[in-house]
Amino acid sequence: MKNWFILRRWLIVVALFTVLGVLLSGCGSTTPEPTPTPLPPTRTFTPEPTHTPEPTSTSTNTPKPTKTATPLPTDTPPPTSTPSLTPSPRITNTPRATATPTRPPAPPLLTTVQETQNHVYSIGGAMDRIYHEGRPEACAPLLEDYFSVVAAPEYDVSGQPSNVQGAYGLYREGIGIIADKLGKIRDLCLGGGGYIDALEFDLARMAVNDAGSRLGAALGLLQTP
Repeated sequence: MKNWFILRRWLIVVALFTVLGVLLSGCGSTTPEPTPTPLPPTRTFTPEPTHTPEPTSTSTNTPKPTKTATPLPTDTPPPTSTPSLTPSPRITNTPRATATPTRPPAPPLLTTVQETQNHVYSIGGAMDRIYHEGRPEACAPLLEDYFSVVAAPEYDVSGQPSNVQGAYGLYREGIGIIADKLGKIRDLCLGGGGYIDALEFDLARMAVNDAGSRLGAALGLLQTP
């Protein structure tokens, strides 16, 4: 029984191989399909080197130096000699020199001091007529004498003897007293006259006497040899 199974398996294996051989032979009789012929290798296109454009040269138009036209020397015609007419000298009337007014020379100091003292005494007399007599018309000679005193000339006695210098100092002091102390009397007369206060009259009269005394002392020094 056991052999039978072994034989059976064997037969089955043989049958299988037989069938397999048939199949393989059938497969071997079939016409094999033609294998595709490989195409020749395609030509590889090698890219040609690209043409690199050369850098264009930028043309800078350098301006050519302009030619400065040198002016040709002009023919300067020689100066024509114009006959000059020598003018005849004209007779001009030379204006006469105007005479410059000159200040008259001051009189000698002795004379001036004497005249100044006379004007001072005249001022005192005019004041008496105005104050005591009520005569305003005496203002006219008073003003004339007053301005003669204050405008009396000055002298340079720096090189003179001491008596002359002392007399000149007294002379200028007398003039200064009249100018300083008689201002109100002067203004009263310039205004056309009027009433003189008693105190004002007394002060002005004392100034006149003081100025006259100084001028008298100056005369005494000038008369001393």
